Amino acid sequence: MNKKNTDKPIFFVDRALGKNLVKILRNAGANAEAHIDHFAPNSPDVEWLPEVSCRGWI
Repeated sequence: MNKKNTDKPIFFVDRALGKNLVKILRNAGANAEAHIDHFAPNSPDVEWLPEVSCRGWI
């Protein structure tokens, strides 16, 4: 896994886009987090959207 650069924004990739986009973003030097790494696959939007916002992820 790429080392995170805290000067760059963190892109959050929801479950509909999958982990391949996370890999692409990370390979391009971006910070990216996958839904599956932080939330249950069937978690409702009202559960994870506020948390993503609180973390400042894009």
